[in-house]
Amino acid sequence: MKLIDFPRNHNIRTLAGLAETGGMRPLEELAIRCLQTPADVRYGETSVSLEEAVEAHYGSLLLGQRIFEAMIDV
Repeated sequence: MKLIDFPRNHNIRTLAGLAETGGMRPLEELAIRCLQTPADVRYGETSVSLEEAVEAHYGSLLLGQRIFEAMIDV
C-alpha cells in the first residue's frame, strides 16, 4: 500500500477502494457507512447516539485490522 497516492480527504469509500487495489481485503459496506460521517460529527458540532458511536468505533477497528493484514502481507 506504500505506492498508492492516497488523497487527503475523508471519503472512506474512495480511500478503502484505493487500499483494496494495494492488497487490503474489501471493507464491508456496513462498515463504510458507519465510518463515513459528516465533518460536524467529527468535530463535535452534531450529536450522535451511543449506538452510532459504537458502530463507528467497531468499524474503525475492522478497518485497522484490514490495513494491518495488508501491511504484513507485503
